[in-house]
Amino acid sequence: MTTSTSSIPSPDQSPGFLLWQTSSLWQRQIKNVLDPHQITHTQFVLMSLVLWCKSNGYTPNQRLLCELSMLEKMTVSKALTGIEALKLITREQDTSDTRSNVIALTPEGDTLVRTLVPALERIDTDFFACASRWEMRDMIRVFREITGNDA
Repeated sequence: MTTSTSSIPSPDQSPGFLLWQTSSLWQRQIKNVLDPHQITHTQFVLMSLVLWCKSNGYTPNQRLLCELSMLEKMTVSKALTGIEALKLITREQDTSDTRSNVIALTPEGDTLVRTLVPALERIDTDFFACASRWEMRDMIRVFREITGNDA
């Protein structure tokens, strides 16, 4: 007789396991689009956030990108260093806070992110196509609650 320490009868009934599986499938599709451009998903997200900040009147710096992405400071720093080496962003000292660097997309970075955003949005649309509009609304509500973005 075998016993399990889990109270969940099977992996397909574990929300954590299902989230991990779903995330792996989704990330694989994202990676396939980003790989030819030699950037990671994290780097793409940060570049997208820089574009969003610029479009919405915010000054993008590492602290704000950490806050918006919910990534750790070191992860953001390493990702920014990588995309800076690819000449897709620049970092210049903030004139209003000398401890901070303003992050900007280079023209190449701006073109790349504007090209990739619709491609990744199509992945989202296709990936979540099995959910009805109402289920998608509920999923987004749950995701926002989990991440604390439910304000």
